[in-house]
Amino acid sequence: MPEMPRLERALPPTALASGVALAAVAGLGGAPAAIAATLAQPAFALAVARRRGVPAATAWPRHALGLVVLWVASAVLFAALVAWPFSSLLEGGSLGAALAASLAFGIALIAAWRVWPLWQGMARSGGHASDHWRELARVDTGDWRGLGAALAVVLLAALPLLLAWPGLLGSGLRWGIALASIVVAPLLHGLLQRIPPPQPLAGGWPALVGEDGDEADDVEGDALAPGETPETALYAAARNGRVDRALALLEAGADAAATPPSDSRDQRSLPVLSAVLPDLRLLRALIGRGVDLNAMYAGMTPLLAATRDSWHGRPEAVMTLLANGADPRVRDLEGNT
Repeated sequence: MPEMPRLERALPPTALASGVALAAVAGLGGAPAAIAATLAQPAFALAVARRRGVPAATAWPRHALGLVVLWVASAVLFAALVAWPFSSLLEGGSLGAALAASLAFGIALIAAWRVWPLWQGMARSGGHASDHWRELARVDTGDWRGLGAALAVVLLAALPLLLAWPGLLGSGLRWGIALASIVVAPLLHGLLQRIPPPQPLAGGWPALVGEDGDEADDVEGDALAPGETPETALYAAARNGRVDRALALLEAGADAAATPPSDSRDQRSLPVLSAVLPDLRLLRALIGRGVDLNAMYAGMTPLLAATRDSWHGRPEAVMTLLANGADPRVRDLEGNT
């Protein structure tokens, strides 16, 4: 299917161009600014995610739709929270109004901090927001690095309100902020996506169910959901950076050579997923189980993924792959090495 590589190659610049155009339109102010500045965020997020090589090309329409819904909801919720105290501050300038506006902004920042993996997960791997929401209960969302991610989210969600508020900014300043967002917004989305995912909460998790139906002893992880296979759970753990969970599933009998579930939007293979994780234990475990490091799935090999992840790549993963037989001469479907 030659159309897929061409589409995937054209998608990041197309999404970026759409974000740039929308951010520029936001300089008009009023309702156009609110709409354009809001829709620019999913465009920038999609461009950054696709530039990083995730997820699979066939998933991009739903990936884009999920990001649109998320960022529209974010902008609306932020506006609903701060509009009244901010309006009171502008009209009266009283100390009470200033405190109320500060409190509203603080609440928005804390709320975003508690759920920051939702934005990161939707941007990096797409999928259903409900799945990422349920995952929040299983990870340490209070990590301090999440505060930076939350601040990025709040600033991007506040931009439509700032540019659209009647009479708040002069024409020159409004256009300056709108044009500056063309540079700043993609950088903030890149920061949000590059922050390492939160660690799973330690302790107190039910034992895994082994292939024989008995509970595995002394294995850390979640019980398999009804109808869930070890391989499906293994892919879910790898996508969410839950390395201990993934290792436990491998020990419990999950197939290291299993391909991604056919109904999954993210069609990266398990070796590819493990090659872009900050924790290399899963990659080493797969190598120890003899996975083919040169096998290409959905146009990607682990080595290609490791070299393309973020702007700097993952040198430790690259060296690990090369030391264990990854062939740098293997090309992707576009002919790139």
